[in-house]
Amino acid sequence: MTGDERIFHFICNHSPIRRIKYFRMNIWKSRKQNLKKDGNMKNGALAGLAATAVLSVLMIMKSIMGIMPQFNVIADWVAVLAKFGLPASMALGWIAHIALGAVFGVGFSQVRSMLPASDIVAGIAFGVVAWLGMMIFFMPLAGNGVFGMNIGMMVPVMTLILHVVFGAVLGFVFRKLNATI
Repeated sequence: MTGDERIFHFICNHSPIRRIKYFRMNIWKSRKQNLKKDGNMKNGALAGLAATAVLSVLMIMKSIMGIMPQFNVIADWVAVLAKFGLPASMALGWIAHIALGAVFGVGFSQVRSMLPASDIVAGIAFGVVAWLGMMIFFMPLAGNGVFGMNIGMMVPVMTLILHVVFGAVLGFVFRKLNATI
């Protein structure tokens, strides 16, 4: 009997209530398997830290080359933290930046099984959503305006590219870490 024949046989020979229970159990079972594979928070945090490291290297390279010197995310973190009464230090800005990368990695690990694409494409989609959050919430909070328009038109474009790279690295590292499970 082929798979289609088995499904047809099951549908014809079982009551609707039994069919619902069967499909509910299988959906829950597959969701639990996905959580086991994709919901690994430690791997998510590690993937987020790796992606943040790559993003940070690109940010430092941007500063060394003198590209958009008026935009510095770490200085923006310092400004935001100061608004909340925390000490204004670059070290604290870097800590916040790195910690957020780990938090995003954990968040990715929790939603990964719901995204219907490869890990890298899902990571890029996640990175774009993170970028959108940065543009709508973080940039105005840092005093740069929505989408960083107080600084210039290049800010949203450059940060989008950086977040796409972040997402690709996040998805790639997450896949590699989960392959060892």
